[in-house]
Amino acid sequence: MLNPKTHFEQVPLKTVKKILENQAARENAAVQAQAARKAVSEEGLSAIQERARTSFHAISHGEA
Repeated sequence: MLNPKTHFEQVPLKTVKKILENQAARENAAVQAQAARKAVSEEGLSAIQERARTSFHAISHGEA
């Protein structure tokens, strides 16, 4: 009987689980970082818009 040959190295299940856990942790960290950047970006935009409204109000009422 012929021995089947594989073209890949067999890796212990424990090692595969560890790799997948690390990958999932990195993906979660990336998603959280992206959400944080978006929140900071939106806060910055809100602050800029508020300053623009305040400046426009002051200029339009001669309060500069």
